[in-house]
Amino acid sequence: MFFADPGIDVYHRNKTSLEAIYEHQRKLGESTGRARVKYDLPGSFLTRPGGSYLIPIIKTSLIGTRLLFQETAEFPLFLRQFPHVFRAMSFFAEGFRQGVKNAREEVPSR
Repeated sequence: MFFADPGIDVYHRNKTSLEAIYEHQRKLGESTGRARVKYDLPGSFLTRPGGSYLIPIIKTSLIGTRLLFQETAEFPLFLRQFPHVFRAMSFFAEGFRQGVKNAREEVPSR
């Protein structure tokens, strides 16, 4: 059985600045957008015109709700970091739009 060790150090390579985090989210969004066009996956409705603009609201709300109910002690930190989290999700949405565009140019079936 796996037990989490709260004292363990976790390193996230190449994400030592907000700009690096934002760029990483953009890349994640791009690959997610491509996948939503190519395959029938949950959230494919977001590939419709204007749908991706809901992503920052949806993702930030889901993160906040999960923290509020599962990691209550971390919720105040989330509130303090809210502008950064929302901006990161906005970069995700920007990448998502680009991924959708690229995938549609490759496969014009959708």
